[in-house]
Amino acid sequence: MKPCSRSEMVFETGPSPMEYGARLNRPKLLALGSYRGLGFAVQNMSGMFPCAYVDVSGTSFESCPYHRLDVEVHGGLSYSGNEIATVTGGWWLGWDYVHVGDLIFCKVVGGKGGCAKLFNGVQCTTEKIVEDCASVIDQLLKKEKTGKPERADLEE
Repeated sequence: MKPCSRSEMVFETGPSPMEYGARLNRPKLLALGSYRGLGFAVQNMSGMFPCAYVDVSGTSFESCPYHRLDVEVHGGLSYSGNEIATVTGGWWLGWDYVHVGDLIFCKVVGGKGGCAKLFNGVQCTTEKIVEDCASVIDQLLKKEKTGKPERADLEE
């Protein structure tokens, strides 16, 4: 993955560090911005793991289900929809960082008031996740330019 030029990236919010185990009642926006004309967002999912999203509104990918797109990203695309927890509007493609080998903070309920467990793995920084957003945007714009936005192996 080639690093993106910071001059091409515009931040409206953040980037703020991912805090594993943070006591959050809801997802927290860590970064919101745009790169090459498409928006992106990074969220801390209640202190447990991060998720990333790219807004593809106004492109040929708008309303396209994530499973129809052939995009290389950490763990693969796992979400498509018109809303995410911290941002309203748009059509978002998303993925998470909660896979084997990722650092995951789990809240385990039971016993005396519950406990928490940190599963050791690679800790993804907000900066790394923003770079992944830029990589996905680069891939999508290249697919749009070549006119081959969807996976050829899937039938309607």
